[in-house]
Order: sequence, then structure tokens, then C-alpha cells
Amino acid sequence: MKSIWMMLVLGSFLVSCSSDPVARPFVAQRASKKKPVPPKPKAIPAKPKDPPRKASAGKVTFAGLAGSRLSQIRVIPENGSTLEIPGIRSYDQVDGFWFRDSPDEWFKIPDHSEAWVGMAPEKYDGSAHRGGLKIYYRSSPLVGLVGAIRGGVKHPAWVRDSGQTKSPVPSPF
Repeated sequence: MKSIWMMLVLGSFLVSCSSDPVARPFVAQRASKKKPVPPKPKAIPAKPKDPPRKASAGKVTFAGLAGSRLSQIRVIPENGSTLEIPGIRSYDQVDGFWFRDSPDEWFKIPDHSEAWVGMAPEKYDGSAHRGGLKIYYRSSPLVGLVGAIRGGVKHPAWVRDSGQTKSPVPSPF
């Protein structure tokens, strides 16, 4: 009889432990706590990629110009996407620039060439002044040869905005 009584007590104890959350804190905790759903991460706007850089792209330097004169110029980047009002500094990766006094022509700076607007450098190959704007340039002899073969620009120069010398960005003026 004692053994039956012990089995009943032990059985009821086991049954009460299995259903009582206080007696089984870890089981109750697991059952009652649901894993929180993390909030969806906000989309981080993609940083615009820098356009690919050409090792041989044109370069232009602005020096000795007043702000009013600079406001009449727009730099055309090599990627041809947007125009930029220049400051007194150098720009690499350029295709050329627009000048307000020359709405049908733009100044093309071929690859392997450099131009200075405003002040002359110590050494330069030629000049292409227009409307009081002083432009000096230096170019690789290779540019002249390739330009002659292709019928294109042989050195930095003012070019018509049409045909082979059509600007990648229209004149803002």
C-alpha cells in the first residue's frame, strides 16, 4: 500500500511539475517568449559610383580670372554628364568647356592634352584666344597624328558643335 501511495504522490508531483510554469521556468519561458522579429533594415541609398577615369583624359587649369569671367564658362567632364562652373583650380578628366561668347562652338581638349585659361604656363605649344579669354595649350604629338588620320581634332581648339565634334553636353548659354 505504501508503494501505491508513493506512486500516486510521485505521479501527481510529476504531472503538476510538467504543467506548472513556475515549477518549470525554462520551459515556460521558451514557450511564452516568441523570438522578436527584427525590423526590416531601411534601404541605404546607393552611393553613386564615380565615373570610370581615363588615364589619358584632357586637363584644364583656370588661373588669374575674375569670378564674373568664370561664371561665363562651363566645364564639360569626360563622362559628359553635367556641366560645372569652374573655380580657380585644375580639372582633370575633362572633354572641354563652353564659353558664353561662343554659343555655337566649344573648346575641345583631346586626350593627352592640357589647356590653361587666363594665365600662360612656362611652356605651351599654342594659344586659342577668343572674346578676351586667353587660352594656352600643350598636346602630345600623337594627338596630332591620330587627329590627322581620323579627320578630327589635332590639338586643343575651338570646334563646331556638330558632326564629329558634337559636344556630349549641349551649351548652357
